[in-house]
Amino acid sequence: MISKKLEGGKWFLKSKVAQRMFLMFVLSAILPLLTIATVSYFYVGHQLTILTEKRLQQQCKYFGLQIYGRLAAMEDYLALVAQKFRQDGKNSIEHEPFDPIKREGHGLRRIFVMADGRTTPICDHLKDHPYPALSRDIQIENDQTILRIVSSNRDNPSIYMLKRIAPDLPELGTIAGEIDPVYLWGIGANGALPPEIEMTVIAADGEKLISSNLDFPIDEPFLKIKQKNPFSGNYENTFGPEAYINIYWSLFLKHRFTISDWTIILSQSKASIMAPVSRFKHTFFLLVLLTFWIILLISFSTIRRRTTPIETLKAGAMKIAQGEYGYKVVISSGDEFESLAETFNEMSDKIKKSQAMLLQSAKMSTFGQMSAGIVHEIGQPLSAISGYAELMNMGGLSEEKQQHYFTIISQQIERLKTIISKFRIFSRSSHQVVAEVDLNRILHQTQNLLEYQLKIKMVEVQWVIDGALPPILGDADGLQQVFLNLLSNAVDALEKSQGTPTIEIKTYANDGSVYVEIADNGCGISKEIQQSVFDPFFTTKGEEKGTGLGLAITSSIVQKHNGTIQLISKADKGTTFILRFPIADRSYI
Repeated sequence: MISKKLEGGKWFLKSKVAQRMFLMFVLSAILPLLTIATVSYFYVGHQLTILTEKRLQQQCKYFGLQIYGRLAAMEDYLALVAQKFRQDGKNSIEHEPFDPIKREGHGLRRIFVMADGRTTPICDHLKDHPYPALSRDIQIENDQTILRIVSSNRDNPSIYMLKRIAPDLPELGTIAGEIDPVYLWGIGANGALPPEIEMTVIAADGEKLISSNLDFPIDEPFLKIKQKNPFSGNYENTFGPEAYINIYWSLFLKHRFTISDWTIILSQSKASIMAPVSRFKHTFFLLVLLTFWIILLISFSTIRRRTTPIETLKAGAMKIAQGEYGYKVVISSGDEFESLAETFNEMSDKIKKSQAMLLQSAKMSTFGQMSAGIVHEIGQPLSAISGYAELMNMGGLSEEKQQHYFTIISQQIERLKTIISKFRIFSRSSHQVVAEVDLNRILHQTQNLLEYQLKIKMVEVQWVIDGALPPILGDADGLQQVFLNLLSNAVDALEKSQGTPTIEIKTYANDGSVYVEIADNGCGISKEIQQSVFDPFFTTKGEEKGTGLGLAITSSIVQKHNGTIQLISKADKGTTFILRFPIADRSYI
């Protein structure tokens, strides 16, 4: 019956079928999941990049229009201040500076008039800073408004707006206002942009007017794309540890102000764009891990349920291959495997019956080969009985003589009974009875069966036996068949012996096992056929002498006794069979 160890699934994942099924389960679940995750990751990342570029484009235009609107508002305010100054002088002008908190006031933080080489302040909220010499190289015509960029030692340059006080009276001079960068850009030097977005505004010559990231480079990728698409576009660059996506948009100032167009650049790092996906990666990893463990549990349960019957049948087949005919397996799977187990058990029973029939057939074949010995053994007592019966039939014998003849006849009859019983025990159908067996005794009994053949062929039997040979657990009839087959083969092999035909029978115990060696000095077995001698129906004797089942049955019986049989042979030198059986009780050692 199947062992509990195998029934419990100890062999799980040790078989190739289970390993392949497990691999199929894992791959069929994990690969699609990873594929979907990878495709989703890149697709979502691509979509996020596209959406970011569109959003940055919209925001870039939005900031540009706001900057343009503030410049227009400051231009109108500067024109109003110039009008009041022309009419009433500077004392009539009330100027409220821009309050970044309340978002109120005007965007010019100092206003002054330049005429005749002199600078006259109108209102100044930067009293500690000197006035720049703006009128030296500026030519203002009619109602033009000029934007002038003046670099300074501060982080960002100053921007001034200039107009004629009266276009028809140039001698009144020029009014100028320094633009408050907080008002103009709406972000301040430290930035007040949407989260994770950086803004940079550059002049036509590449000078930075404002940058929320002071280290932002005006590098080669930007210059190339700007040359190809001067109005708007996008490009990527890397500075520091971050990679950025950048959108630029040209702020058109030429048609209203005397200055080249500015360029607004909005940037966002790829890391911040992919942050939602990156955060999801951790969650997704946990989901994959959880899914993997669920798949493992399901696959373990399913594969164990499906492969345990296979391993059970495999173990049963190995038992039969080792000679345990009639071995049965127990499978309660409720499917085709259960029906297969029933078929397997029926096959095992039939193999057991067939093996018994083959064994009996082989025994009878051997019995037939010994028939000459039987005839010779029976002939002597029959001749004696016949002779003394004729003497008694002639009459004239004394009572004492008759009694003597009757005694001789009785003795010969008993001798006949002994001979007949000896061969009848061998020829009967054997039923396996496992008990402690003395191999020396079985070997001597087997020699007695072959005594006539040994004498006729003048074979000398040499015994080298261990008198204290431990017993083994086995079937006496089966073991007698083993020794009879080996000794009969040895006798046949000695027909072509060069010297004195000799069979040596040797027994000994070593390392928990009992050994039997049967050696002859006959013709030997060539190397080419040594691997085939234990195959069923393989014989070199011819049909009249052998069936080819002797050694096959011998090997089967030896395996059934958990033993081994080894062949050592050299052509024209002889053959030795070495049999090993486990000792019944190790206390004998």
